[in-house]
Amino acid sequence: MLLFALALIPSLSTVFAPASSATTGFAAVNIAGTASASALALYGPPAICHPLRIGKARSLPWKDVNQLKGIDPDFDLDNLVSQTTEILAASDDSFVHMETLRRATLYLAPMQKKFDQDQRCKVQIELEKQLQESLRQALALRKDGRADDRREALCWFDIAYLRGTMEQINIDADDDIQGPLQHALKLQPKDIGMHLGASLVHFRDSSLYWGYLDTALRLAQNPSRDLRWNFVNTAGELKGISDFDELAKTARSKARKS
Repeated sequence: MLLFALALIPSLSTVFAPASSATTGFAAVNIAGTASASALALYGPPAICHPLRIGKARSLPWKDVNQLKGIDPDFDLDNLVSQTTEILAASDDSFVHMETLRRATLYLAPMQKKFDQDQRCKVQIELEKQLQESLRQALALRKDGRADDRREALCWFDIAYLRGTMEQINIDADDDIQGPLQHALKLQPKDIGMHLGASLVHFRDSSLYWGYLDTALRLAQNPSRDLRWNFVNTAGELKGISDFDELAKTARSKARKS
């Protein structure tokens, strides 16, 4: 099991390569059948442009948690890897993982002129390396009979979600998102955040998007105000739906047809 799982993780040379053509905007996407062009232009890629509410949980520094342009101008990019991995290791909340990786990706975005391209490339490679190391440690525990399904699932999910956010902001990254997600959801099939995250990184694939979103919404029984907001602010805004119950009804209908 350990050797098989490790074989699924690409070498660092293929996970990240310095961008061959630096861009200053979001990744160009084929949105036919998944979202209207006007909605995407207005709201942007869902895993990047839509902050998540995580209460008082710790994440990377952000000036305005409700805004895309909330980057702390005083943040030292050299601390991004250590702070990100520390936050991820300390939290079992998939929403905290998603929001932290979203912020990390935005700090590494080509549009951030404060940091030069070479520095960003170096940091992003190190971040992926550390996420892979966390997974290796989790798999080693399983091999020794001390498996922690929750921690292992989050390690798989982190790798997939980081690839998804980087793809949406046009940073070169490994394109295998679905493989790690399947490992994560096999270990934690009832995790609402992971299913929502899976839908957001697959928003260009109508079948996967609606399937994951429908599952997440079905799992969200008696959702809190913040959980409702997280659904509506991400998947809802992308589809022009501002009501949680309407989003759930739409997702159920779309998933049946996919």
